[in-house]
Amino acid sequence: GNNDGLQELTIESTANLDGGTVFNNNGSVNTGSSAGACLVGDDAFVASGGTLMRHSLWSFDISGLPAGATIQSAILRLFQSATSNNPQGALAIARLDHVNYGNLFPSTATSFSILTANIDTISDLNTANVAKLLDVTTAVQADVNASRPRSQFQLRPGIGTNNDAFADFMVFTDGETADPSIRPMLIITYEE
Repeated sequence: GNNDGLQELTIESTANLDGGTVFNNNGSVNTGSSAGACLVGDDAFVASGGTLMRHSLWSFDISGLPAGATIQSAILRLFQSATSNNPQGALAIARLDHVNYGNLFPSTATSFSILTANIDTISDLNTANVAKLLDVTTAVQADVNASRPRSQFQLRPGIGTNNDAFADFMVFTDGETADPSIRPMLIITYEE
């Protein structure tokens, strides 16, 4: 490659490959949708049916990175646009997983593979209108090494539901968000 040193690439989340998934904490699976809002948390407890848990997925096209690139840093910038009730008290933390679901948004909460679980966490769950930064350097390097054209991530509640009467969740932006400055971003610094 050339010897320009470090280069930076900023990628927005792919709109038709990001969104929210919902599943039941008793193990049954509900469907997800790339049109669904990116929520992370739980719904109000329902005695008969368990509690619905909300995870969110984002996908970034990294095909612009040269083959064999060395990733110096990769920061996942998620923008928390709103908060419902008290996710901090209910869920403690949110965990980020490095996942792979290819070119089709998962229709169920199990139709994708978790490559590496718990690669980073968010501990401030209640503060909205602020970016949450997650270190995904190792994950992006693994995707480059495996020649995957995308880096994909799941954010989920750190624990199961707290079984209270409230829906406790974070709301994040996605690729469909009108304001480009608050869309999910993957900020990569690399050398060829």
